[in-house]
Amino acid sequence: MKLLSELLKSLATKAGVRADDDNLKKLLDNDFIKQYEVPDEVAGPLEQRLLTEDSAVVNPMVKSKLYAQALNGIDAELERVVDAFDFSDDFKSAYKSIDKNTNEKVRKLTDGLKSKVSELKKSKTSGDPDSKAMIGALENQIKDLNKSQEDLKRMHATELDNMKMQNTTDKKNYLLKSMLAGKPLPKNGLKAEINIQLAKTLLEDEMAKKHLLISFDEAGNPVLKEKKDGAEIPYFFENKPMDLSNFLDGVLAQNNFLQINDQNDASGSNGYQQAGQQQSNGNNQGQSSQQPLKNQAAANEAMAKAKEAMRFAMPAQQIGASV
Repeated sequence: MKLLSELLKSLATKAGVRADDDNLKKLLDNDFIKQYEVPDEVAGPLEQRLLTEDSAVVNPMVKSKLYAQALNGIDAELERVVDAFDFSDDFKSAYKSIDKNTNEKVRKLTDGLKSKVSELKKSKTSGDPDSKAMIGALENQIKDLNKSQEDLKRMHATELDNMKMQNTTDKKNYLLKSMLAGKPLPKNGLKAEINIQLAKTLLEDEMAKKHLLISFDEAGNPVLKEKKDGAEIPYFFENKPMDLSNFLDGVLAQNNFLQINDQNDASGSNGYQQAGQQQSNGNNQGQSSQQPLKNQAAANEAMAKAKEAMRFAMPAQQIGASV
């Protein structure tokens, strides 16, 4: 089950609506929308099958269909050329033996046309009007095939770029989910994967506001970058590069989405989610009992990082009052 507010927010983001848009905020703040749960059978197809322009470009099914249509059109035109010119049966047999390789078909046909041009120019009738017309037609066809060859190269280059883009997107998603799986997210009764998705949305919203993106250096390490003046530059705060993990801790803390293990901390004013150990007076047994916090070491470490990272995630005017 997915909350309707989260589903609408996700779809709005895909459609290009800014996360801080006032109308979107008002819509998502509706009590019914905040509480209504959408069945997975409905939410799943809406998120997976409604494609933006960017997502359609890298969608495997869409790419496969468009690529096949383009190649089928080229193959049909090549067949027309083979039939239009008087090629030998041996050439036609060799050409038709090429299966599902449009590039190879173009090369084979281009070589065949060049051979015909060479034969005509060497023949005694090369000066005849009919021969000249045929040579002109052959040379024009060779030019068209060369253009088709260049088009195929561009299509292939685009396909490679799309594959790289999809690989980078998959890598980012895996990285964020892995990082979030190691964070002490709040115990709110939701499944772990839902909390991870919510935390990921919070991070992506904050990054969108600050025009940030995740890149990878040559060693494959994640680098937080800022889009500025048409360029992508490392994101600095107080003359120091911002670490992605610290930034993530700050965003989660700012949105009350971290467990901490310090009940004396003034978490209400600083925006922390307090989920420490609960104690009860065991009068009947003469002892007090505690509910241990899962992943204790991670929680303590996250709290320390969050206090520092909060300064990076919070608006500048709030920093002085919170640290």
